[in-house]
Amino acid sequence: MLVSATFGTGFAANFLLLRVPVHTAALRWPLAVLAGYAAFFGLVRLWLAYVGVKPLGGAARRMADEASSAFDLPSGGTGGGGSSVGSVFRGGGGGSGGGGASASFGSSSASAGGGKPGGWYGKVGGGGGSMLDGLGDSGCLPIILGIIVLALVVALVGGAIHLVWIAPELLTDAAFAAMLSAGAVPGLRRVDGPDWDGRIFRATLPILAIVVAIVVAAGIAFGHYFPGLRTLGEAWDLLTRGSR
Repeated sequence: MLVSATFGTGFAANFLLLRVPVHTAALRWPLAVLAGYAAFFGLVRLWLAYVGVKPLGGAARRMADEASSAFDLPSGGTGGGGSSVGSVFRGGGGGSGGGGASASFGSSSASAGGGKPGGWYGKVGGGGGSMLDGLGDSGCLPIILGIIVLALVVALVGGAIHLVWIAPELLTDAAFAAMLSAGAVPGLRRVDGPDWDGRIFRATLPILAIVVAIVVAAGIAFGHYFPGLRTLGEAWDLLTRGSR
């Protein structure tokens, strides 16, 4: 559910940015990824409230009296780290979206209303000598578009799979940090360290940086080889019309 909602936020952000309008893919696509990543933090916060670790409204301290039985903690406390929370968090929650990823990304189909953009797209409508004229080696365009699509798929899906893989440890660590900050773990005092959001950010920053870098590179390539176009769908339509 976390991954689906994160991706959905990214798709919606991409669509809304087209309406603003932000037609430059090298800017719009990374912003959509970051929107999904920000939504992921909000979703994790809601998950912490759902499992009772960090209730909304600052009422977390009321859990202190029942923490020992609820989480089956030994009387001497735990040794710290994400794996100490107990089985209540194992397998729970979904994955995470990073930046990633979010994966959150509506570049292939979303397009704003209104007239068609200029550039090559406007040359297709005449049906005559069209977009393939003046492009040099026209056979490279479908390959370039395929590489751009492949790069986006690898970045977003790969990032999502990675975050789903680390999700049990990631969410458990976040829950444990939230419990420490609320004083809800008997026998343990909070040490100086990041809260749940800091731990999530630290764990997901590397994959977010990789995803954003690939998305930016893909957006720059898209704008270079398909000037005047806004989405991958428009580029595909351009190529299919030009091949007729």
